[in-house]
Amino acid sequence: MTLKINSDELSKQTRGRNFRYAVASSMASKITTVAVQIIAIPLAALSLGAHEFALYAMLMAAVGWLTLSNLGIGPTLVVKLAAAHVHGSISEEGQIFSSAFFPALLISAVVSLSAMFALWVLPVGSIFGQLYINDLPTIRMGLTVLICIFFFQTNISLFESAQAGYQRQYIANILAAVSSLPCILAIYIISKINPTPVDIILALNIPVIIFKFGNVVWIMWRSPHIIPSLVNFRWDICKGLVKNGMIFSLAGGFGNFLAHILPVIIIGRRFASDISASFSATMNVIILVSGVIAMLATPLWPAISESVARGDRDWGKRAYRRLLWSIMTFGFFVALFLGVGGEWLFSIWFKGEIIPSQRLLLAAGFYFVALCWESAHFSILIGLHKIKVASILMCIRSIVGVVATIVFIPIGNEAIPFVAMFISILIVNLIPLRKLVIRGLFN
Repeated sequence: MTLKINSDELSKQTRGRNFRYAVASSMASKITTVAVQIIAIPLAALSLGAHEFALYAMLMAAVGWLTLSNLGIGPTLVVKLAAAHVHGSISEEGQIFSSAFFPALLISAVVSLSAMFALWVLPVGSIFGQLYINDLPTIRMGLTVLICIFFFQTNISLFESAQAGYQRQYIANILAAVSSLPCILAIYIISKINPTPVDIILALNIPVIIFKFGNVVWIMWRSPHIIPSLVNFRWDICKGLVKNGMIFSLAGGFGNFLAHILPVIIIGRRFASDISASFSATMNVIILVSGVIAMLATPLWPAISESVARGDRDWGKRAYRRLLWSIMTFGFFVALFLGVGGEWLFSIWFKGEIIPSQRLLLAAGFYFVALCWESAHFSILIGLHKIKVASILMCIRSIVGVVATIVFIPIGNEAIPFVAMFISILIVNLIPLRKLVIRGLFN
């Protein structure tokens, strides 16, 4: 009995220590990511001009549909490996990883090759509207680069998920922080030589991929039992991972595409370049500050999973309360800052070239507060292995929001997407997600 108590206490200490490492290192990576965005976005906007910056934003958004093919295995892999690390064996962990890696590799390869073929055969320029009809060469080259980046990022992310499952996410976070420095240098150099949108894409992504690949090598050296092997592939494990992953991708892939990517294209086709650029810049800010939510919430996935596996729900309850308080405090602070000082911030940030309207900033602030509530509860449900209903709810709210956007945008303004998504969260997710967490942790 004494040995068990000591073991449980040690696991609590280890879990808490690894969680603190993950949050601290994630904070460092987010600070450097913010630094990249603070420097990169204005440099890109000023060096490209409104037309090409809007095209750059639309290129990034257009390739976002590829994320719909992501099986969503990553979060499921995190919690599966975390649980197996408690009750399983090294061989079981290897089987879990290989059973996740090969289907993701196959699907990402098929999707990337199909997208590349369609890109150079079909009239993809029509997606961007008449304003960009003369930019077809840039569109094709930019999307080609982004498709390749998608393929590498998709498969590298599985190794990072395994690292998170072992609660060693702080290593990936530290590398992410370090990789931000060459990104800043690259974007600064590129901005001085009359860049194209493709140049900006390369400058912001190539250094990151190099560091991520180095991390993959480290992970395989540190944990050789998860090196992908067809011998370790198990069809029954694969089916379970893919099934749960596809459920998660309703929220993480399809839902994110509808909420944060498709609106950029809708606004870009509907309004002039200056309004489109303002909306894109505002959406970039929302996505950027959402990284703080991920910084706090993602390390809880394996920690909650492990605590539940050990029967320690009290730790999970305390973690939930702290997470909700910290994320909502941050959300209200961001909303207040956007409403009061947003125009001033953008005027300084973009040197007067891009200044979103007050109504756009207020709508974005309200949406971000609702997004904080939603994301905090969804993250806890991932750790509890209760993501099916939550993912369906997240998907429904994104569908409701984008349908409302399409219906009202002809008679509204550029703030409509944020207003529509804010109202859809209130209607669809505000109460149900809270009830699911209470049922999973407190009952």
